[in-house]
Amino acid sequence: MTGNAILWSSSRLSVLGRFHRRAAVGTAWNLLGSGIGRTGTLVGTVLLAHVLGATHFGGLVLVQTTALTVATVSGLGLSFATTRFVSQHLLLDRRQAGQFLTAAIGICIGSGVIFGICFAAASGAIGVHVLGHGSLVSALRLASPLLLFSPLTDTLIAGVAGSQDYRRLGVAQALRGGLDAALLVAGSVLSGVLGGIAGLDIAEALSCLIVVVLVVRAQHRQLAPSFVRPNRTVVRRLMRFAIPSLCTAVLFQGALWLGQVILAHHSGLAAVGVFVFAARFYLVLLFLPQVIGTVLFPMMAGMSATQHREEFRTLFRSYVLVTMALAVSGGLALFLGAKAVLSLRGLAAPRAIETLQLLAVAAVPTVLNSVLGQGAVALNRVRWWLFSDVALATGLLGSAAVLVPSLGPVGLALAYLIGYSVTCVAIVPAFSGFRREMPEPAFVSRAEVGGRSNDAD
Repeated sequence: MTGNAILWSSSRLSVLGRFHRRAAVGTAWNLLGSGIGRTGTLVGTVLLAHVLGATHFGGLVLVQTTALTVATVSGLGLSFATTRFVSQHLLLDRRQAGQFLTAAIGICIGSGVIFGICFAAASGAIGVHVLGHGSLVSALRLASPLLLFSPLTDTLIAGVAGSQDYRRLGVAQALRGGLDAALLVAGSVLSGVLGGIAGLDIAEALSCLIVVVLVVRAQHRQLAPSFVRPNRTVVRRLMRFAIPSLCTAVLFQGALWLGQVILAHHSGLAAVGVFVFAARFYLVLLFLPQVIGTVLFPMMAGMSATQHREEFRTLFRSYVLVTMALAVSGGLALFLGAKAVLSLRGLAAPRAIETLQLLAVAAVPTVLNSVLGQGAVALNRVRWWLFSDVALATGLLGSAAVLVPSLGPVGLALAYLIGYSVTCVAIVPAFSGFRREMPEPAFVSRAEVGGRSNDAD
């Protein structure tokens, strides 16, 4: 073996080791923060179901889901775009990374204000004609601030994730999840559905303020790009990716929301409450894979941008194997323990158990779709990513329209399984020819990898 070959091999091993260490540290911090937040959400859901009862709980969830679906539109797909561009430019051009972050925040604020006003004005029509429950109009109007604070907080957290500042990322997610759960439950106890929505408004506003403080502190310690006035080129590039990202987010969130609307029209708000209660435990299965993905996606995007393809392949392969193992084992455990889980709310009806069991199975293709989608975007296969989300929305909504009228919440759970299975098949061609693309760099320097530590406070 020649000296250059030995040098290249040892450099690659060093790079892989450094990437894996950063991935492990980042995952640990993100796991801690997200775990606290997700635990608060799960406990809050159980408490709300007991406090409000099936009908009022279903109404609260439908209002919350409706507001957050529109918030997905008001966010313009900027959170995912922010993570991508900040992570790609952090090592190559730190100033430009700051321009992308600043542009995303500014656009998000303007969009959130406009959409919030429009949502408040249209809440009557939405409650009566779309949701079919005029009693929810006041709660919908009260939820309008979420269209500003929720996507803005998402974008700020995306900037922290793109900067790979995992300690602050964990803190931000823990505080946000804890505040949302605590104030949502407290408001619901004090004043029912309206109080719960008001509590959620306050929680998201506080979370936004806290994340701003964390970002500014990270900037002072050179752990995040500074706010820099963006030029037109940066704004155009950001929006060129954000618009497709928005389309996928709207398709995805819209499909989930419309599935619940179909269920509410055919089976009532109580059925929505049953499905959402089961879906909270389905989301628990997605928790660890999402935590890992939040850490690894910025790293994969950076590897792809700097042409570290061998490292990318190694990391992506490990990502697929680990997340699939978690999804399959967790799904099997939830499938077998569905009856015990539902007893937390006193649900023992066969349809409720079948709903949770189907969602446990659906977790496997859900996780696989998320992993493949992140890999495709990191490789700039954006069109395949878009196509797969179109397939998801089509499969889920089409199945829901056929199955929900006769099967209720079981039909919607089955629609999830069908939709996510279809989208996994649709995105596989994005990785064709992957191994033949882009030769390895002749030498990998420490500067290319980035020796910056995220452990500094």
